Amino acid sequence: MSSSNSDDNGGDKVGYYFSGDLRTGMYRPSHSNLAFETAGMERLRMDAQGKVNVGGGTEYPLEVLHVTGNVFSEGRFLAPNYDGGFSPEFEGGNTPSVPTYSFRGDAKTGMYNPSRHALAFSSGGAERIRIHGDGNVGVGHFDLDLPSEALDVRGNLRVSEQTLLRDGDFPETPSYSWTNSRAAGMFSPFPDTVAVATAGQERLRVTAGGSVGVGTKDPSDRLSVQGDVFVSGEYKTQSDGRRKKDVREIGSPLEKVGRLRGCTYELITADDTDDQKSKRSMGVIAQEVREVIPEVVHHDAARDVFSVKYDGMVALLIEAMKEMRRDFEERLARLEQ
Repeated sequence: MSSSNSDDNGGDKVGYYFSGDLRTGMYRPSHSNLAFETAGMERLRMDAQGKVNVGGGTEYPLEVLHVTGNVFSEGRFLAPNYDGGFSPEFEGGNTPSVPTYSFRGDAKTGMYNPSRHALAFSSGGAERIRIHGDGNVGVGHFDLDLPSEALDVRGNLRVSEQTLLRDGDFPETPSYSWTNSRAAGMFSPFPDTVAVATAGQERLRVTAGGSVGVGTKDPSDRLSVQGDVFVSGEYKTQSDGRRKKDVREIGSPLEKVGRLRGCTYELITADDTDDQKSKRSMGVIAQEVREVIPEVVHHDAARDVFSVKYDGMVALLIEAMKEMRRDFEERLARLEQ
């Protein structure tokens, strides 16, 4: 039954209404258009091309379904899957250049379903992010490849703040490593401590105090090395006279040298190999040297270990040779007389 109903603007709309509710019904707003209203307000419109507007926000729907306002659904939105079909197993879209869920005016940017159980995001028609079915996330273009880690980045990574990793990890699984060399990298064995591992073994450690240990986890000096050291260039020690005071010559150098004992020995270490066990070294015993020239002996009280500054002994040998020369020259002079 058709009837005439006055709209809010004083005009008349001809359509189908209800005898007890003349502000609710169906009418034709324009040629080849059909609309529905409730409480005197247009809620839905269909145009001549079959496009539908829900919400009454426009007289010209832009897509097959044009919603003006929010959308709430207690069910699912099913879109074509990656092979173009519809199935509850395959919810998603198709290609990065035509993503299923995109934006008006930017149809090449959005979300789609690149493969079974996968979700991808594109911008400018190119894939940027992919979430695989196992939860791994790939940043960059993956195509038929799969993210191999929880976060797989194809390209450079820039961080403006800190990258926070766990501390207390192990040399077998260092926090920073490589895909094909996971037992080599950098890790933090303790808070404020950094270590480097290769083949699952710790090789270098920098303590919270700035001490560096090579081959040792407990460096006692600024640089502590457990093992042999090879230098192809020069080894230099600072000896600037401008940074020394109370300079004195060594007294009785020849007598002191006579009290020292040079010897050969084998080192006792827990991780000696057969080659190291058979290797003999030459030097002095720190405890013996301390009784003669304590200036060149250092005692690490924390570890109860003695060490010798061999370069400091050079000064003693220089003075001893000078004393020998003076003695020789005096004896030679007496013989000539």
